[in-house]
Amino acid sequence: MNKSPELIELCTAIEQWAGKTMSGPTDFDALSMKIWDKTHVQLSSSTLKRIWGYYKDTGKAHRSSLDILAQCLEYAGYADFTKQLSQCQKPTSEYITNSTIRAEDLTMGTTIRLAWLPNRVVIIKFLGNLQFEVVESHNSKLKVGDTFQCAYFIENQPLYLDKLCRNDAPSVSYVLGKSGGLTEVTLLAD
Repeated sequence: MNKSPELIELCTAIEQWAGKTMSGPTDFDALSMKIWDKTHVQLSSSTLKRIWGYYKDTGKAHRSSLDILAQCLEYAGYADFTKQLSQCQKPTSEYITNSTIRAEDLTMGTTIRLAWLPNRVVIIKFLGNLQFEVVESHNSKLKVGDTFQCAYFIENQPLYLDKLCRNDAPSVSYVLGKSGGLTEVTLLAD
């Protein structure tokens, strides 16, 4: 099921209410029981799995199921939940004012120090054409010699790497600082 932003918010709120992330069959069984205890309405674990996208299902969630989930959160129904969500939603777009390094402004051979929590540090070298190579790595899954593409390095934001390559392995995408973002973005002297 392709989840709308509102449905994602509802699922997140239900997980907070339930006190656990829905990651396996027993989690959905427990959630089904918790919903029954709260509403005295049965939502099966298979229905919950479909809503959470645990199954590869292109179907749409029934409004009555979404209403029951919203009622667990003390809303009259799903429409009430989405209305409240739209009134108190944080902005989803904003200008970037944090320290930023743009790859297009760099010269070949420039090195950058990146840090993120907890205690992760890498030094990378610009190779040209948005391409970088890891030259030092401390407490990170990135290894010396890894290469990747990246256009921007923004302090306090996660860093998304594209075409991360290690030896002859197929390239992958990767995110650094997923929680909290980069704590340091520093150009080093050449």
